[in-house]
Amino acid sequence: MKDFYQPFLNYSFWLLARKSYSEAEILKKLKLRAKKVQLPDLEGDQVVARVMARLLELGYVNDDKIIDNFLDYGLSAKPVGKFYFVNKMRKKGIAGDKVKNAWAAREIDEYKLVKELLQSQSRKFEGLDTQKRKKKVANFLAARGFSADVIWKAVGQIDVEN
Repeated sequence: MKDFYQPFLNYSFWLLARKSYSEAEILKKLKLRAKKVQLPDLEGDQVVARVMARLLELGYVNDDKIIDNFLDYGLSAKPVGKFYFVNKMRKKGIAGDKVKNAWAAREIDEYKLVKELLQSQSRKFEGLDTQKRKKKVANFLAARGFSADVIWKAVGQIDVEN
């Protein structure tokens, strides 16, 4: 009987060389691979479990690192709110509590992010009357996952600016 551990480990290294994956994402890919090569369920689960254990042992799959990287680099490249961040991590299969705790631990000031974002995007909203500007800003910020409180505060500042 053929041992599938090494080919599956090589496949996971190949995947991880191209992109960082969460535990849930790599697990899903390995399970799909097991079905594709038509491994029996029990054998496939055993191989996948061994590969996942090795990847975790080597530190190649680390959800905390994915969260930290997003908060360190992704947030500065594309400022987003807590709702967007939590949803993005949830789609990657990372537990909600871990994500919310990471956001809270950083003490991220969403309003500061909004101000920086609106400054960099100010040309989008130039030349509009106050009502249209407020509506566009609110929709723009909501799409970026900012909380309603922060959006209302930012929209309220539009009157003050004019």
